[in-house]
Amino acid sequence: MRISPHELQNYAQLVSGDFEGLLTLAEITNKYHFQSTEMWAANVLYQCLENPSKKCLLNATPELLVRTLNVTMLFHHEKLRDFVVGIFIDRVMNHKIPPLLALTVADTHSLSTLQGAAYYTQLLDLEQVTSTRETSSHAMRFGDHNGFTQDQFAHLLHGHWALVHLWDDLRNNPVAASCTCNRRGCSDIWYNASLHRCKRTWSNTHSADVLGKLRKIRTYLRSDGITDSMSEPCQKASLSALAEKIIDLQDSLIDYFDFTRPTTGVMDEEQTE
Repeated sequence: MRISPHELQNYAQLVSGDFEGLLTLAEITNKYHFQSTEMWAANVLYQCLENPSKKCLLNATPELLVRTLNVTMLFHHEKLRDFVVGIFIDRVMNHKIPPLLALTVADTHSLSTLQGAAYYTQLLDLEQVTSTRETSSHAMRFGDHNGFTQDQFAHLLHGHWALVHLWDDLRNNPVAASCTCNRRGCSDIWYNASLHRCKRTWSNTHSADVLGKLRKIRTYLRSDGITDSMSEPCQKASLSALAEKIIDLQDSLIDYFDFTRPTTGVMDEEQTE
């Protein structure tokens, strides 16, 4: 069945306020190569998604999210793609989408940031299962992750080893202060406060949740009185630098699950500078 540009324009007017209708329109425009309407559909999708008042995907089912991402990948619209991938990552890391489903979609489209988020979330889920069963985190079995292939589980094991190793380095060598006043005292205050928190709270843990630990450290360092002896510019710059490193780590998570190359993620590289 063929559809004319005139019929498509009429349909576009009908579905302009219907998100799933817009997805259908986008699929049609891509299929029949109606470039002008295709770009219009991509732009309207993006405007709908980024407008908080429209709440296009607020209560979306995993199936609708998958469809949205699949449609998004049909277009060369970087902002639209990044926005939808960001929603997917947020949902999977907040346990609103099964990691295996997210990984399947990520593998299909070679989306490394989503792959890393899916592996990371699944790894933390496995840690929780093994902890509940009072078994070693190193004794995870294939029965604990129904649906994952042997190759995917090998990635999980490598990620567990790499992230535990990363945390072992970070708890002994905390993320450095970003000092703007060139006073030795600020760097020392930051280092000692970070080291104290790392040693006191997580010295004996083998959890791979490095993101969670770094976020808790940042919250601790923002607490009243902890780093008040630092100059205000240094304190703000150091907290911002730590927040950026947490974002960098999340974006590079897939590096820690890739056993085909050396484990030199963003955090490792920056610590050696």
